This record gives sequence, C-alpha cells and structure tokens, in this order.
Amino acid sequence: MKGSIPKSADTPGIVALTFKGEVFLKITCACGGEFHTRLALPLGLDKVSDADEVYKIALQDGFGCKQCLVVSDARDNLYEGDEKLPASYWENLQDPQYHPGVKGGAVEHFSIIDYPVKGGKKDASKENLADTKVTA
Repeated sequence: MKGSIPKSADTPGIVALTFKGEVFLKITCACGGEFHTRLALPLGLDKVSDADEVYKIALQDGFGCKQCLVVSDARDNLYEGDEKLPASYWENLQDPQYHPGVKGGAVEHFSIIDYPVKGGKKDASKENLADTKVTA
C-alpha cells in the first residue's frame, strides 16, 4: 500500500525533549520504535512547533500508531493511545529513557533532544538553537 511504512509490531520507542535535563515533552510508542530518529531529527533541526505537529509527524513516520502513541508534557497528557497510562508513566516522566510499557522501563530505541532554551522552538532564537543536542 502506497505511503504505508512497515514496522515491527512490538518495538517500543521513546523520543524525549529536554531542557537542562528536565523533560518538557515525551513521546512514547509500543510499535515502530525503530523509527525514533525519523521523529527526532526534525525536532532537533527546529522544524516542529507543537504537540499536534509532533503527533502527526510521528504517525506519518511510523513511530507508533493511534492505538499506542502517547505525546505528553510535564503537566498534561496531550495524546494518549487506547489504554489508560499507568501511574508509573507519570512517576517516571522526568526520566527521558523510561518507557512504562516495558518491564524495567528500558528500551533499545530512543532519542533525546536537549534544547538550549526551555520549550524548544517556540521559545528559541536561531542563534541558541544551534546548540541543540540530539542523542539517538
């Protein structure tokens, strides 16, 4: 089928956006985690501006599906898959490598984007975004 991206059914992944080590946006999935860099690179290159856009890009790039994709910030759950998130998700939100759907929380597929300013693109100038660091 044109435009569809084949992905592993059980490959969890994480993309976390941080500022000074504090998570301000976390994206997790239970399938398609191997495509974490497809989502992380546009975020790190200052091409994404809000959670709605992050959600759409993640789905387009095969990072998760509507049933499992979660986009959340430190205060709210912005998008949630079919299942209610466990308490451990919120308890470990500040751990950019923690995935609540995996025993022990560790996943092989993750990216961390550490922005030089809080809020990423929406609060940044081009000069300080040059210091954005992407760990994949």
